[in-house]
Amino acid sequence: KVGMAVDAEDRLNNYQTSSPFRDYMLYYKCDVKDRRIAEAEAHKALDKCFERQGEWFKCSPEEAKATIDGLMENFQ
Repeated sequence: KVGMAVDAEDRLNNYQTSSPFRDYMLYYKCDVKDRRIAEAEAHKALDKCFERQGEWFKCSPEEAKATIDGLMENFQ
């Protein structure tokens, strides 16, 4: 999932999914000046490479991070 949250750890703790085990983790986060624009650009970049359903992308965390990493430097 690639999204924007003011407090990523808090968002993770309150996240509602169908997993009764809550077996998900925060893999990567970065601080940016405008989280809405950064999220839109991240989604755009990931859309070019991976299948998407909402804010969920069918890729590994490593693939998502590699796609987003350089892009986020422009928003810090």
